[in-house]
Amino acid sequence: MNSVNHKNDPDLELLVDLLHVIDRHAELNLEWNEKGCPEDMEYEDRAEHAMGLGFVACQAYLTAKCAAIGMTKSVALALGPRYNAKHTVAEAINHAANYWKHQAEWRWSNPTRLQERTVNALDACDVVPEPSEYPLSGILAELASPQLAAFMPIVPKLTEWNDEIRRPCRPTSVPPDR
Repeated sequence: MNSVNHKNDPDLELLVDLLHVIDRHAELNLEWNEKGCPEDMEYEDRAEHAMGLGFVACQAYLTAKCAAIGMTKSVALALGPRYNAKHTVAEAINHAANYWKHQAEWRWSNPTRLQERTVNALDACDVVPEPSEYPLSGILAELASPQLAAFMPIVPKLTEWNDEIRRPCRPTSVPPDR
């Protein structure tokens, strides 16, 4: 599926190292939950937090790759494998990371323009972004499908995206409005 060997890509190598740790943390949380989890920090909350960190790590990888070739994120995120009919994998990852980084500060009763954009994008990813729900779990499950929800199964999709943005004759920025 991809031609990038993570040993030849320091950004991907670091990402893979981080995602291994996050996936292992999720496995340990699952085992811990099965043995009985304290009521003050339920398994789902811990898992959602770890997933948020994973999405932010993936977002940092996407940003590093865009910067390395001088391509704007808006152009680059629109390339690569599809998440669904409306979004690419890269866009879904970016929206999930933004949601996790900023949702604690959101005013759900009076959303900002950026909050509405992120919520609408998550809605388009068939995820319900509400404070009482676990939207990152849903996105990760879809991204990793048909495998179990974990970050390592999405690494080939990220390398496919990286291959796509590095193909010759790609625009590097969005043309200005006329």
